[in-house]
Amino acid sequence: MKNTLKKLALYALIGCFVAGSMTFILWWNLRSAGLGIQYAAVDGGLALKRYSGTSEDKRLVVPDFSDGQAVVALGEFSISNAAYLEELYIGANVRDMHPWALTNCERLRRIDVDPANAYFTSADGVLYNHDKTELVLFPNMHGEVFAVPGGVCAIGENAFYKCKNLQEIAFPSTLREVGERAFFRCSGLKELQLPEGLEIIGVDAFAFCDALEGDIIIPATCREIRDYAFSSKSSKISKIIILADKEKIALANDWLPLKEKKASAKVGFEFAGGVR
Repeated sequence: MKNTLKKLALYALIGCFVAGSMTFILWWNLRSAGLGIQYAAVDGGLALKRYSGTSEDKRLVVPDFSDGQAVVALGEFSISNAAYLEELYIGANVRDMHPWALTNCERLRRIDVDPANAYFTSADGVLYNHDKTELVLFPNMHGEVFAVPGGVCAIGENAFYKCKNLQEIAFPSTLREVGERAFFRCSGLKELQLPEGLEIIGVDAFAFCDALEGDIIIPATCREIRDYAFSSKSSKISKIIILADKEKIALANDWLPLKEKKASAKVGFEFAGGVR
């Protein structure tokens, strides 16, 4: 009787071990097959809805297809706050990326795109639209110094959003627009030289770039500075000088930053020649 009970206990123990092992293997296979990725149906295929990575997941590949359907978009907040993600590979069929898709990926250092993709491309780990007229996204950890390539006409919405490591940026003469929140909270950026040819500075474009200092020169070609473009509660900017004719530029009601250590005083601005 005792031997029978011992055998039954041993078999039960072995059964638990096997069941646990099979559960782990099944979990790992499902996870490796994309359990951490959720999709949603959209026109033309699927959009990546949510990515849930772990500390082991340094690289994410957005596939061409999932369950036989083309993956055509990266949805709102789909990859945002991926704390451990360092590299992203975008498949051939992705044609749309929401401006909030990749915000707050603090360790992201490069983005690559399938060469067959007709909508996006990458160069040295930075994401552009296919013809490289718009810089779409600069990975947070890509580097401290960056020169936007010639030919780029627009810095996209949220393109450098909270890139705290960015300290120097150079713009090409082809630049026409800095998009909404393009450099929002780039807290390491100390100097800003805007190129002649720039026409639009978007909402919150350089908001809370609190390390900016000295004079900011707005080129003569600029025709619009939108709401909160340079908003800050503690700005080191000395003053903003506008080279455009007063009659040819539209200034938002609240686009100036507050002075450092002077909570109620805004940084001054003037038109060329000292006329406000």
